[in-house]
Amino acid sequence: MRLSNLAFFLIFVIGILLRVWNLDVIPEWDWDDGVNMNIAWNLINGRLQWFSLGYVFVPHPPLFFIILGVLLKVFGN
Repeated sequence: MRLSNLAFFLIFVIGILLRVWNLDVIPEWDWDDGVNMNIAWNLINGRLQWFSLGYVFVPHPPLFFIILGVLLKVFGN
C-alpha cells in the first residue's frame, strides 16, 4: 500500500513539473488560432471570406468555421 502511494506521488510530481516547465514561454505553433477566429467571426457576421483560394489545400473544412462561428455567437468573443 505504501509503495503504491509513493508511486502515485512521484507520478503526480513529475506531471506537475512537466506542466509548469517553460510556462512563461509562448509556444510558436499556435499562430493560426487568431486567423481561424477571424474567419469564423466574419462568416457568422455575414462577411464571407474566400480564404481557401490562397491555399493549395483547405486547412480546415468549411464546417469547422461554421461550428466555430456558432460557438462564438453562443459564448461571445
